[in-house]
Amino acid sequence: MYIVLIEAGGLSQMARIHAAWQQRFLQGLEEVLSRHRFKRTRAEGDILFFSGSNQDLENSTPLMLDAIRGTLAYLRSHGDTLLDYLILLGYDRHGDSVAGSRALAGILPGVRETNALYMTGPVFQMLEPMVEAVPVGSLFRLATLRSDTRSSLPTFREALARPASVGELGQLVSDGSGRKPLWIWGPDRSVTTATVQSALEHEGIPPITVQCMPGMSRVDFERALISELPDLPAFSPLEEEAEFEHTLTVLRTSLRNPGAMYLSAGWMETDLSMVSAHVIQRFLQSESQRLLFIADYDLLGLPQSEILAVLPGTVTVGPLVVSGNTPPTDENWKVAHVPADHTGALNFWCGIGDNVPEQGGRTVDEAAAALTRALTLKHRRVLYLATRGTELLDSTLLDRLYSILDITPVERSRILSDLDRIGLVAGLDPLRLQPAAEDLLESLLSPEERRYLLDELGRFLLEEERSGSIYPTESLWAIVAESSRSDVKDRFFHRMIHFLAAGGDRRGMERVLAGMSTGLTDETPPSVCSARVRLSLRQPSLTDDCTRDVLILSEAVRREAGSRGALEYADDYLLSLAEYHLSRRDYSQALDCCKKAILLGQDLSGDENGIESRGAGQLLMARIALSQRRLRDAMQYLGFAREDAAEDPATLLTARMLEAIGLFLHGNLTRAESDLQQLLEPLLETGFTEALLFTWFLQARIQFELGRYDQARTRLALLLRYARESDKGEPTRVALSWVARSLLQTDPENQAAREMLTGGEVRPESLLFLGEAMCRAGEFANALSVLTEACTLEAREERRPRLGLCWENGFASVEDLIIAYRTGTSELLRIATAYRGWALAETGSMDEAVALFFDLTRGNGGIGDDPYTGLYNYLYASILPRERSPDRDDSRTVLGKAVKLIQERTSRIDDHRDKRRYLTSNVWNERIMAAARSHNLA
Repeated sequence: MYIVLIEAGGLSQMARIHAAWQQRFLQGLEEVLSRHRFKRTRAEGDILFFSGSNQDLENSTPLMLDAIRGTLAYLRSHGDTLLDYLILLGYDRHGDSVAGSRALAGILPGVRETNALYMTGPVFQMLEPMVEAVPVGSLFRLATLRSDTRSSLPTFREALARPASVGELGQLVSDGSGRKPLWIWGPDRSVTTATVQSALEHEGIPPITVQCMPGMSRVDFERALISELPDLPAFSPLEEEAEFEHTLTVLRTSLRNPGAMYLSAGWMETDLSMVSAHVIQRFLQSESQRLLFIADYDLLGLPQSEILAVLPGTVTVGPLVVSGNTPPTDENWKVAHVPADHTGALNFWCGIGDNVPEQGGRTVDEAAAALTRALTLKHRRVLYLATRGTELLDSTLLDRLYSILDITPVERSRILSDLDRIGLVAGLDPLRLQPAAEDLLESLLSPEERRYLLDELGRFLLEEERSGSIYPTESLWAIVAESSRSDVKDRFFHRMIHFLAAGGDRRGMERVLAGMSTGLTDETPPSVCSARVRLSLRQPSLTDDCTRDVLILSEAVRREAGSRGALEYADDYLLSLAEYHLSRRDYSQALDCCKKAILLGQDLSGDENGIESRGAGQLLMARIALSQRRLRDAMQYLGFAREDAAEDPATLLTARMLEAIGLFLHGNLTRAESDLQQLLEPLLETGFTEALLFTWFLQARIQFELGRYDQARTRLALLLRYARESDKGEPTRVALSWVARSLLQTDPENQAAREMLTGGEVRPESLLFLGEAMCRAGEFANALSVLTEACTLEAREERRPRLGLCWENGFASVEDLIIAYRTGTSELLRIATAYRGWALAETGSMDEAVALFFDLTRGNGGIGDDPYTGLYNYLYASILPRERSPDRDDSRTVLGKAVKLIQERTSRIDDHRDKRRYLTSNVWNERIMAAARSHNLA
């Protein structure tokens, strides 16, 4: 395990003087090292400790060298603020980051030279072919990095490019400066940047150069742009508090006709990124003859669309961008390529977009033939597999794939260095192929060799998916489908379509089925039926569209029950049938199918499919228990499901999400929030968009329960942005309703929030939130009509058990799991009924109100697992007399029950700060506790 110790002189002092700068510095440094598989483990004053995994770094010298380059560049870029810096690079063979960090810290006092990088002996031995170092006692101080020049392979650039003068490049720059922005790219950013600088000087164009630094954020990038614009005062990093007013001053004094809209502080809402963008825009639209020169843009780690957003004036004055990344596909950009061969001589070809003309030298076919003769079989295999799998598989998985092909990590590292020096590779982290070289791939291997590699790749992907290392996505299916092995394709296809169904991805399912390979076996039709049943049960409205598929599955299970070879899929078919019966509340049939599937899993106990079917069966048992209001049993089944489905991502993620919902329902908001936060990354990786949106929504619900309404809106804003980008209408409508409700919690008369609820389609949830705000504002007569309409609409809804996420309203996928056991029993209806009872009492209909509250709190509708029973009792108590009578409860007794229920839920929250927020910041709980204190109940 590599261990990195960084001593940044003055960092702890900067934390006291300027905490915001220190935070930005740390975030930037962590981002730089995280790109190279390093993670910060701890910090002690000015000393920071990072560690990297063996498998990613130990066998990849180029990756380690990139980490060294990036770290040195980042620290040098902050040299004006730091007193000094020192880097110690060590290695612990036992993978113990704690022991390794202590050992390095012990060496630190003996190091004398600052602004340098030192290596321990084991690290120097690993990197010796690629570095030059000076011995200093037991350490080695880095002198320089060098390239591995052992191989004498021909260069790709010699085959496909011709030499060009700096003057020719300069003319290209000057021709494009007034019309189209120019994107110049090449594998060696420093050489390319120097070449462009020379070309600009050759043409006499005064450049404005913005040098990007590793770890820059977008706002840092914009500040750097502003600081380089002519005649504008520079920002001081220690005067951030005055930065906003300073920016306004820049706008007023330095731009031509800025316009009133650019000077409105209220319009900009102190968003410095917007201010910066307008400063840049006004400059680009001015009559300046200077050329904006953005060097090393790809160091920012931002997509190309970001720079187009930052530079909105690119049509008027085209900026010049130097990058190691491939250019944008936008036709407004003019593109030039500046590669450098191993001798340092410059070559380039240029064109518009992807239309790159041949310019002398060898033809593509001649270059391919020359490279095929020169490259070894292992070189060609690595190149082919790396380009097919690098974007889909991490380096650890690729290492395992290469080992199957008898290519050791050391060989792979050397081969990648060769390919990089030849010019076939545009970058090593992540590995990127030169676009102009992509045409060579198919020519480098014979048809038989390609077929062999695709078969091995397909088999490898299936095995890795079954072990849980990767997910069965459409992009991987596109590779597996090229395999000639029907058994591999059949199994991967079956697992993929059930994975898509688990995520509710109807569009993905339709795309896959439309392009389904004819090479799949006869087992495919039942597989498709099984996945379609599951997908149908996860759609917004339950229909009988899957009846025919259910009949086919039932027949397949009956026919294949005695066939040992068919058991691999029979358990999946049984689980699909169980889901179908659950959706119709036929619990006995659903349980019977679940038990049979679990028994099949036990019969296949030595097989991955058996483990997965047991996990999926336990998950479905948990869903059945939830539908029967057995919350504790459900949580127990979810634990079994997680244990049995540790390598089945769909089942595991669903179980973890249901556990978080269970914690929310039980009242442990702290643990629910923690579990949801850990779900975000795997949900993004799997592409479970609906589940990701729901995770953000439930996080917002938790913040809402804690009375942190601003934080709730922040989560909802994430949901809204992602839902709109994904064209998800239902989550968008629900999120907007809850945004309006969060605003009304702090100001029930907020007119803008009320208008958000009244615009568009009339929905029970919007009516509920509007009626709630009216009641809190004392507008009971108007609230009564609104709440009556909400109750009427909601009472018609059939809340069947759902396998997917229900977005009819914000309660449907949470509370309704244990509340809605028949028509007219949803959580939304219960809350609306409680507020309606309050409004009835306040408008004179006391008898009707008491009947409603009695049913909610003590009658058949008094559901003990309802999280809001305390609220119902409080509202009930607020309309009752102080003294009990034969036909009336008394307010103090009912209020005491409300307080007890609220305190019970509070006791289940782990974090003491969350306990306090739940009681004092939540507007309803604060009311309940205030009333309790007035009655000496708390």
